[in-house]
Amino acid sequence: MERSRNYLIFAAAVAVITVILASGGSVHTSAQSSKKSDPAALRPFQQALCLDNGISGCGDLDSEFNAPVTTSDGEPVLRLVIEYVSGRCIMSSGGINTQMGLRTVAGGTTVNHTFVPVVAVPGAETNVAQATRIYVDPGSQAQFGAGVQSSPASQCRMSISGHLAVE
Repeated sequence: MERSRNYLIFAAAVAVITVILASGGSVHTSAQSSKKSDPAALRPFQQALCLDNGISGCGDLDSEFNAPVTTSDGEPVLRLVIEYVSGRCIMSSGGINTQMGLRTVAGGTTVNHTFVPVVAVPGAETNVAQATRIYVDPGSQAQFGAGVQSSPASQCRMSISGHLAVE
């Protein structure tokens, strides 16, 4: 009796799958539908920042930027969302990079976000790379900063990436 019940359940499942495949229908998952409206993919944002103190090479890169107020399509930006930061500091021999950071304004409040550097070459180079979630008000200024001690010359860079959120 139990065995025939199991066969009946198995046969019903096979029948349902056969009907779905025969009708040519497809099952839509939430992952498939979200690909069409992923805001990070539709409105990406990237910015390179640089600070130099005695080691030139920043070129036309600044240490600050104003968050966009509209997208490239002219939509008003609700907020810039920074999702990843990476950077490095190169210093003269014996230099110590104590921190790298980004000052932002969100909801009208200014805060400093600090990222701890990892030593790549002792006394000469450090790196930072971190997934994050930082919000920035449109039109407000974001500013990159780096703490370097015991070094008369340094150059620090930061790259940020994320997306523009719209209503």
